[in-house]
Amino acid sequence: MFKKVFVLLFLSLIISGCGYMAVYKGVVKFNYKILVSEHSGDRDMINLINTRLKKYSEIKSDKSFIIKIDTIYQKNIIAKNTAGKATDYQIKVTSNFNIKSEVINKIIKINETFNVKAMDDKFKEQRYDTIIKNNIANTIVKRFILQLSRN
Repeated sequence: MFKKVFVLLFLSLIISGCGYMAVYKGVVKFNYKILVSEHSGDRDMINLINTRLKKYSEIKSDKSFIIKIDTIYQKNIIAKNTAGKATDYQIKVTSNFNIKSEVINKIIKINETFNVKAMDDKFKEQRYDTIIKNNIANTIVKRFILQLSRN
């Protein structure tokens, strides 16, 4: 019993003194309206990014950002086996956000890469690629909102 109390007390002292701070602590609440005026590039990535940006847009806000999005999706072979069949791929997504508002006028460029092993079952590989696209779109939107909120 004494050991459990000692370990619990010791762990609570260590955790409270480790200097942990939340990543988004300094970011104020995002209360802007995001309007996507134009978009070009990979249709799937554009749709995923648009749906995630709608979550951050406040309809009642007076302040608005007008955004043009250009997204490039590439799936490149980075390794082959001796028979010439692809074994490793690299998925690279580059998104350019051209932002215009009464406060700022700038371009934010976000790159995301992900290495993938090829699968024998093409259906599973396609589903896995869809999951990767979703995750990359989430990451891009979060990084974009973080950069936008710092201005």
